[in-house]
Amino acid sequence: MSDPYDIELVAALKDMLHFAKNGEETAQLFIDSSISMLRDEFDKWKEIWNLFHNDLQSFGKEKAIEMIKVRLKPFL
Repeated sequence: MSDPYDIELVAALKDMLHFAKNGEETAQLFIDSSISMLRDEFDKWKEIWNLFHNDLQSFGKEKAIEMIKVRLKPFL
């Protein structure tokens, strides 16, 4: 995890958890909204994962890899 964005995200989550443990309502709101956002993104990711496996069977490995790169590009 050397990406500065990842490090910043983990630091922010640690801060939110610390505030939430101390009863800070704002931190709990951020944590709850983060969980909701992650679920939404996970559903999209899972759909792309399933499409990848279908593409493997239908088109073979090389074409499936090309297609997955295009589908995942918005998330990278």
